Amino acid sequence: MAERKAVKTSFITILPTTIELDEAWNCRQEYERTDGEANDPSEALTDGQLEQSIAQHGILEAPAVMLVGESYKAVWGFRRIRAAQKVKPKRKITCRLLREGPHLARAFNLIENVHRRALKPWEVAEALVAMKHENPILRDIDLANMVNLASARS
Repeated sequence: MAERKAVKTSFITILPTTIELDEAWNCRQEYERTDGEANDPSEALTDGQLEQSIAQHGILEAPAVMLVGESYKAVWGFRRIRAAQKVKPKRKITCRLLREGPHLARAFNLIENVHRRALKPWEVAEALVAMKHENPILRDIDLANMVNLASARS
């Protein structure tokens, strides 16, 4: 089995309005149902509740960004960044700065959302298909290992 390399990261403090939200990297497509409840009401907040929480307490879990050219682009934490841009656009937020290439952004987004159990099965499937399309030489098992979805069996 291939040895995993540690992801190079650091933390930066920046204005939320300086972060680009490139939805192409975001595998999470459903945030709220039409009745206004979150996907999993026991864990997730509605957009309004998230905005209220960030206005009162700030962002509790750092979103991640990558420097692409001269711009910071969101990798995960899209809703948190969007809420901060809306309610506290002039208050700096702490973000995890990923120092890997942008070709891994979708994989990082998928890993973070799978870890938080924030995705529907079809969103995971679509993200894996997109990753396969972006990296056609990768085998299915390579993709599964990359995002920690491979079976524990060898």
